[in-house]
Amino acid sequence: MDDFLRGVSPQLRSYRLLVNLSEKTRYKADRSGCTPETPYEELKERLVKIFSKNADNYL
Repeated sequence: MDDFLRGVSPQLRSYRLLVNLSEKTRYKADRSGCTPETPYEELKERLVKIFSKNADNYL
C-alpha cells in the first residue's frame, strides 16, 4: 500500500487508503473509529489490528 500511495501527499494518504478498501472492509474500519483524519501511520496500525485477527473474512 505504501508503494501505491507514494505519490499522494501525506495529508491525503489516510483518505485514499480508506476509499480504496472494499465496501465490507471500509464499513468495519468505519465502525472501529478509523477516519480520513486519522494520521496515516496510526491508521495502518489500527487496520492491521482490526483485520489480522479474522483476515480470511475480509478477503
